[in-house]
Amino acid sequence: APSRPARPAPSRTLPPVPLAFPRGAGDSFTIGRSAECDLAIADMTVSRVHATLERTADGWLLTDLSSTNGTRVNGWRARGRVPVTAGDVVSFGNAQYSLRAGDRE
Repeated sequence: APSRPARPAPSRTLPPVPLAFPRGAGDSFTIGRSAECDLAIADMTVSRVHATLERTADGWLLTDLSSTNGTRVNGWRARGRVPVTAGDVVSFGNAQYSLRAGDRE
């Protein structure tokens, strides 16, 4: 089972943008700069297809897809599949979000 990184002290002055977990029946969602991604982020530090968010029986897993500027969870670089929950701060390049519960977390 993947281990979950601890939350370091916040280092930014601006609060992260809230981001709800996806709704609906899908189990895998793409994140990136491409308009074809499920979550398209208009930021040049985000790769075209940057990461995936996967719904599992045990919760959500975030995976960086070898992006140029990396994916971070609570300040730690995501390596492999990383469990995420509501309240976690995730960064795709310089774009920072705070995860919040959706309909089916």
